[in-house]
Amino acid sequence: MQPDGCMSSRHTPRVTFISRLLNTVARADLRGADGRIGHLKFKETSVKELNGPRRVARRFTYANVVATLALILAVGGGSAYAASRLIKGNQIAKGTITGANIKKSTLTSKLFAKGTLRSGPAGATGPAGPAGAAGAPGSAIAYGIISTNTSGNPAFNANLSKGFTTAYSPQTGIICVAYPPGVSTNLPLSINEAGSEPDHWEQVSPAQCGGTGFEIGNISATANHTGQLAISVP
Repeated sequence: MQPDGCMSSRHTPRVTFISRLLNTVARADLRGADGRIGHLKFKETSVKELNGPRRVARRFTYANVVATLALILAVGGGSAYAASRLIKGNQIAKGTITGANIKKSTLTSKLFAKGTLRSGPAGATGPAGPAGAAGAPGSAIAYGIISTNTSGNPAFNANLSKGFTTAYSPQTGIICVAYPPGVSTNLPLSINEAGSEPDHWEQVSPAQCGGTGFEIGNISATANHTGQLAISVP
C-alpha cells in the first residue's frame, strides 16, 4: 500500500486527480472566516497537491467542487445507468399506447419493416373530371367510322367522320365508299376493325364501285360487317 494521498504509478492521471481531489476535500476547512459553512477555500498546500510544483492562483468554491464531482459521476456511470433503464416493447401492455399518444407525422412507413403495414380498403370512386380541351385537327385527308344502320346497310357516323359521307354495299361482303372532296383516284386506305367486328376487311380493287369510290372487301368470309370499320386516307 502507498501512503495516504499517494497513488501507485499504475493508476491513470484521471484516477489520480479524482483521488487527490477527494483527499483535499476531506482535509479542507469548511468553515469560513465569518463562521458560516459553505464558503470553502482550499489551503495553498492543498492546491499544491493537486497541481504539483506549479502554483495556482485561482480559488475554488464549494459549488465548484460539488459541480466537478457531479460531472465525473455523470460521465462515468450516468450513461450506463440510463441505457440499462430504457423501456422495451415487451414491457408495454397491449393497447396502452394509442394514436392520441403519438405526435402527428412522427411515424412514417420508413420506420416499419416491409410487409408490417397492411393496405386499407379501396376508397370510393371519385367524381369524373372535367372534359379535356378539343384536340388539334388531324392531318388525315378523310376519316370515318362505318357501322350498320337500322336498314342493315353500311353508313358513316357523322359525328366521328370527316370527308367521308357515303357508303353502300353492292353485294354481300363488299362495301363501296365514295371518294371524299379533293380525291378522285384510288389512294391507299388505312382500315381497322372495331366494335367487336369478327372479320378482317381490306381495300381491294374497285371493280364493283364504278370508279367513283374505294372498295373494301371482307377477306375472312362472305358476310357483311357486324361491328365497325375505321377507315382513313392518310
